[in-house]
Amino acid sequence: MLRILVRNPQKTIPPGQYLFDFGHGDRRNFGNERAFRTNGFPPEFRRHIEESVKEKLDKFDAYQLMALSVLANIIGRITYESKRVKDDYSGAEYKVPGFSNVAALKLSDELLQSARQRGLEEKETRRFENKLADWDDLIGSLNPWTEEIPDSALDAYSWEVEEPNDQMPNRSKRRVKKEFFETDWIKNYVYGDTTPNRCSICGERVDGNPKFCPHCGNALNFGTRCSGCGNTIVGNPKFCPNCGKQQNAPAKCSGCGQSIEEGQKFCPNCGQSVKR
Repeated sequence: MLRILVRNPQKTIPPGQYLFDFGHGDRRNFGNERAFRTNGFPPEFRRHIEESVKEKLDKFDAYQLMALSVLANIIGRITYESKRVKDDYSGAEYKVPGFSNVAALKLSDELLQSARQRGLEEKETRRFENKLADWDDLIGSLNPWTEEIPDSALDAYSWEVEEPNDQMPNRSKRRVKKEFFETDWIKNYVYGDTTPNRCSICGERVDGNPKFCPHCGNALNFGTRCSGCGNTIVGNPKFCPNCGKQQNAPAKCSGCGQSIEEGQKFCPNCGQSVKR
């Protein structure tokens, strides 16, 4: 999912070998998915891979973690969809979850909890799920922010997953696009603003809403963005027209809830010190 491991596009023996980049042009094959499941990662690779994953996850905001949760859920439910088994005695069919199905869904839950711990609200969770994984057009909703890993459908055991169907023509895994790692890219995609701010003089991308370009010093005026959803706001409305969050709301006293005016160091109602 994170582009840390790359499936070798060349024919290998055994097939489906994955590559890990140690840096300085040192890319090595180190096994396929079936070998990982049987033996785990080779010791000389394991620490480097775990450190690379941790480094990326530590940098992600709640929105990126939520998107990864959606992707892991798709991989569990579709790529590794549980095989239907027919009971010889009763004739009834039931699904038997495989190892990869269970692991992917567990990862999805853990990523969701991490996103919530970083401040993602329930209504935002639903919005991300609906935007990033539209079950009426699953491939169409995945293509803008993920890409298929060619031939990776061959990694799964045929006895463990369902055959391809109209909803998912193949069982290939998917990974996020390179743009996913840019600040606010996935958030802006979900909320309908996919164009990053750029300086009119040097053309460099500018994150946030600074007064001056950090690259060339040019004076900037991008307007304001909602602190809730990041949508660009025209004028000076009291509420964001996209998500409804109140804009420029006065600070509240943590003790009694009294509104605190700019410059006040103590609450005029209860005397508690104001922290901004």
